[in-house]
This record gives sequence, structure tokens and C-alpha cells, in this order.
Amino acid sequence: RHGEPADPLQVPAGEWLGLAQVPGLAWRHPASGQERRVPAHPRLVSHNQPAVRQLCESGFGVAVLTSLDVMPLLASGRLLRLLPEWEVPALPVWAVTPHRQTQPAKVRQAIELLGGYLQRIPGATDPAA
Repeated sequence: RHGEPADPLQVPAGEWLGLAQVPGLAWRHPASGQERRVPAHPRLVSHNQPAVRQLCESGFGVAVLTSLDVMPLLASGRLLRLLPEWEVPALPVWAVTPHRQTQPAKVRQAIELLGGYLQRIPGATDPAA
């Protein structure tokens, strides 16, 4: 509707769909070192990422969603990645478990499997960091 933005501040405020866990975003342009803070005044705020994703698919607005959630939709063309030159900070993923000394082998294996899987996602960081 508005053309493809080159800067996060070019996205009209009324087009943003927000996740309640992410109140505002600090965007960074790695090549130039520029930073932009996008105010949190979205058209809609939800705790439900799948619902926000479906609204994006329907053309209702734009949102920052996890790579894991949207990779198949980007590959199929159902979603378009805006601002590919810009990054937002990665959100941490936590695995809450009993103490390592008493951790069952199955739990340890599941965490290792999840860590390996997450490392293969573009833009993901070391899960042990």
C-alpha cells in the first residue's frame, strides 16, 4: 500500500502490529552503524504471535516476528521481509530445568537438540551465551 520502506521510521505508525512482549524496537543497521528507535504505537497489540502472523498474512499490517515462525511463509512468498538491511535484537530463549547435577539425561538431550536446532536458524546466536 505504501511501497517498501528503506528505514524503520518510514513504516507508517498505523501499520505496525505489536506483540505485548516487545513494547518498542531499537533497530540497528549493521553496515552503517545507524540506530533507530521505533515508538510503540501499534494499530493492535496482542500476546498471541500466531494471531499477529495471520493478520500480517491477511495484509492487516506489519510486525516483527521470529525467524522460526516465518521462514516457511517467506520461502513461499506468503510474507515479505521488509527492511532486510536492518536488525532488531534477538530475544533470548530459556530452558528452565532442575539443577544440572540432577538433570535427567532426557532433559539434557532435549536441551542439546533444541540448542543445535536454534543455531541453524539464520540470525540466531549461541544458545549458551
